[in-house]
Amino acid sequence: MGDARAKAAKTGKRVPLPSSYTETMKVWANTDGKTLHAELSTEPVQLDVPGKDGKRSWQPVDTSIVAKDDGTLAAKLVKTPLTFGGEGATTLVTAEDKDGTVAIGWEGKLPKPTVAGNKITYPDAVAKGADLVLTALPDGFAQEVVLRTRPEGAVKVSLPLTLPKGRTYGKATDGRPQLMSAQGAVKSAPLAAQALDAKAAEGPEQGKIGKVDTSVTTDASGKSSLVLTPDAAFLADPSVTYPVVVPMSGEWIGAGDSSDTFVSSVQYPNSATLSTWLRAGRSADGELWRTYLRYVINGTDLDYATIHDADLRLWNYHASGCGTTVGAGIVARRLTTSYHYSTLTWANQPSSTGTNAVVAPGGYSDTLAGCSGSGELYHSIQHIVQDWANGTPDHGLMIRAATEGAAGANWRQYRSDQYTGSDGRGPVLFIDYEPAPKVRVAFSSDQDFTTWPTYDEAVAMAEPEADVTDQSAVSMNDSALLEASRRAAYEVGTDRLQPAEGTPWSDPDPDVQDTTVPTVVSVSPLANAQQVPVDTTVRVTFDQEVWDAAFTLKDDTGAPVDGTAVMDATNTILTFTPKAALRNGTTYTADVRDAGDVWDNVVDPLTWSFGVGAGTSPAARWTFDEGTGRTAADSSSHGHDATLTDTADWTAGRSGQAVTNVPSAQARAAASREAVQQAKEVEVPAETTETGITYALADGRSYRTEIASGPVRARQGDSWVPIDTSLVERNGMLQPKALSAQVHVAFSTGGTRPFAKMATADGRSYALRWPTSLPKPTVKGGAARRGR
Repeated sequence: MGDARAKAAKTGKRVPLPSSYTETMKVWANTDGKTLHAELSTEPVQLDVPGKDGKRSWQPVDTSIVAKDDGTLAAKLVKTPLTFGGEGATTLVTAEDKDGTVAIGWEGKLPKPTVAGNKITYPDAVAKGADLVLTALPDGFAQEVVLRTRPEGAVKVSLPLTLPKGRTYGKATDGRPQLMSAQGAVKSAPLAAQALDAKAAEGPEQGKIGKVDTSVTTDASGKSSLVLTPDAAFLADPSVTYPVVVPMSGEWIGAGDSSDTFVSSVQYPNSATLSTWLRAGRSADGELWRTYLRYVINGTDLDYATIHDADLRLWNYHASGCGTTVGAGIVARRLTTSYHYSTLTWANQPSSTGTNAVVAPGGYSDTLAGCSGSGELYHSIQHIVQDWANGTPDHGLMIRAATEGAAGANWRQYRSDQYTGSDGRGPVLFIDYEPAPKVRVAFSSDQDFTTWPTYDEAVAMAEPEADVTDQSAVSMNDSALLEASRRAAYEVGTDRLQPAEGTPWSDPDPDVQDTTVPTVVSVSPLANAQQVPVDTTVRVTFDQEVWDAAFTLKDDTGAPVDGTAVMDATNTILTFTPKAALRNGTTYTADVRDAGDVWDNVVDPLTWSFGVGAGTSPAARWTFDEGTGRTAADSSSHGHDATLTDTADWTAGRSGQAVTNVPSAQARAAASREAVQQAKEVEVPAETTETGITYALADGRSYRTEIASGPVRARQGDSWVPIDTSLVERNGMLQPKALSAQVHVAFSTGGTRPFAKMATADGRSYALRWPTSLPKPTVKGGAARRGR
């Protein structure tokens, strides 16, 4: 995340953040280098899918219809995969939902369909001049009968149904069919359908809406069919404008899930889930319209975020009037209870609150004279979204007339998320925010967790700090311990180092996140190494603490090697131990990725290969890790243990223990002989350290040791040189000429990277950053000065 923010600030362009995506939310880093921008939809806009290489990535939903090899049709990429019937098929739609297979059949054979984008039209499938139209949606489909011309007689549509196991049809209290469980529990709202003429969708006072009878028949074999019969008198009415559309939607089809819908007090008492338009407000005749929207906030990157801006944008293309103020306006209210599209009715609506409600007073229309056309209407709901981010349940929004009791027309019509045309789009929520800071909580519990606890749960289990400082008297034993440790080494953290003279203390918690990406500084075995032992372990060393590293090792057939990857206590060294010995004569490929620091800076993936053996295993292999005794064990399992002679001794190696063939006693004897010959004291090289040096005296039997309070020399190659803090440029950084091996210090030559970095031999590292780009410093001795 930090890397994306830095890139956005540098390039002046928003940078995508796929790690924060959800199916309904996209996120970008803003150019201010601090905040993020999210766009949320009420339906899926992207899906996390595996590629050909098995790696997952976010891909945009694509509802375009394509033909399959077996003659059926399907959308390219949607959440609910559906199969649509081709020419001659008797099954219209097949879907797999959470409860099983759902299928909608067709009486007779389907005609050859025509495809346009996400729509499939079966011409004259219902009757002459009456088409069947299917529309693929991101999470389902919609179907409708389109009567292009006035029919000559009655119209009846029969759809054979295959229901999931445990589902059947019963009757609601008003006699309409209703999906139920085998035990009689209600599973959906009663089936409802309407017939809309060509003008009905343009405005509440326009066009005509007719009744459609719905029933379910069951044949002798127990197979159910849904039967829809539009009112014949309505179809014959000369005032009805054709084409007439009969939408067929509902949970009975097993698809078409949507969280934007509307209901009205008269014409649409049931949820208009799959309509391409939404309506809110009050008609001139007093009919009330309410639109419902839901955006998923809880459980996303927005949790506990600071919301800087939040705009609900609705594309308004019809209205009772146009201009900056139309009637009392339309209000967006936060829901305090939940709703479901399948059971929402005018009589069964969720509750809402007027707290932080926002009114949009204006209106657009592309049909009224004197209006400029369609456009977006904004509801700035920052405070509502902040409530959701703080943990208030995100039940959704109610969009309605600001004053439903006011006389006169005051309504707006918007594009819904089912709209696929080019004039506008469905409702979108735009949010600019600053994510909640990540903190670590140390907690203990005797529970066995199957999933990580939430932050609040972890805080509840955290070890409480004492409210009162212990002021017990110091005992004699305590005094003795303090006296014994008077000259013991004491470590001073960088947060306690005094700044240079004339330089102010830095902010201990600057409002700038670390954007330094972790890197791999070494691997073992090395890339392209050959004749690697069969019992080797693979080690990866990072330049800073990382978490969640993913490591894989594969042989030359691509098969993964079973083993255990463990991070050391410093969180900088990852070691992979194969469960069984590696195969001789085989090339192995190692891959490490996903390792990130506390700021979510993720290491670049690294892949390298090495060869094991050369057809034969080594005769012997010694690691010299014992450190004591006179035997070095053979780790090759061939039993060739080594015995240390009198000229060998244990010593500290670069990693663990090592063996030297010049023991301290022999080194002293050699130095004494040389001191006698030269008649002056001679250094005993084997005993020289950063803080101490031993000399053999000219008498041939005495020695003198000098011990400093801190490092005075540093090892460079095979020799010791005095500590020299003068800065020189190496590998693009300013570094001291000679410094203790216990610490590594480097200063930047300018730019935005950390201006000071320090790493200690025990694996800890520190970095200091400046909030803006720094100039190249002026170097004098061991000091680097920037600015005046």
